[in-house]
Amino acid sequence: MIGALVLVACGAVQNFAGIHEVGQFTGGSQQWNGGAVASQEVIKELGTNGGGYFNANSAHPFENPNGLSNLFEIFLILAIPFALTRTFGRMVGSLRQGYALRP
Repeated sequence: MIGALVLVACGAVQNFAGIHEVGQFTGGSQQWNGGAVASQEVIKELGTNGGGYFNANSAHPFENPNGLSNLFEIFLILAIPFALTRTFGRMVGSLRQGYALRP
């Protein structure tokens, strides 16, 4: 939940609306998709699952709007692998062995 709030603060979309009709400067209109993007993005990054809400692997600007959100998503991707090295050290009874496994 905290990760989703961070992504929303960075500008990721999080709403329960469907498709939005958006006007253009040239007089035409365009349809933009809304949805629960930020919350699904955090789940995707922590579990390293799938291609994302818009099927673009975090390359869509509604999923990853700026550099700070990109840095946060990289942190989410690396959180579990780095935690597992410490877990190994605790399981064998020597934290130094877990730290030796870190890249």
